[in-house]
Amino acid sequence: MQNQIKAHVLGIRRGTVDGNKYASLYILEEADPAKSADEAGKMPIKVTCSHDILDKVASEKMQLPGDFDVLIKVNMGAGGKATMVATDLRPNKGAASPAGIK
Repeated sequence: MQNQIKAHVLGIRRGTVDGNKYASLYILEEADPAKSADEAGKMPIKVTCSHDILDKVASEKMQLPGDFDVLIKVNMGAGGKATMVATDLRPNKGAASPAGIK
């Protein structure tokens, strides 16, 4: 299952550890006081992403941080745990809304 979110992307990090590639996308999420009285402001969220997203950002000269449409794939794991993986990033010309799956 894939969804698209509008998010303010702070940055992307990728690397290789013991031959295993990893990549992470960092976005800001707006706190929702209706859901938790223990949060306020904006919190950084780390989302696993495909390793080649950084190449796309560099080749298309995308400016980070910035507002983007992020294509998210939701993987269901053991025990019903859901994991989000960002598979694509597109510049969003409008303002970003709080990160949330549409």
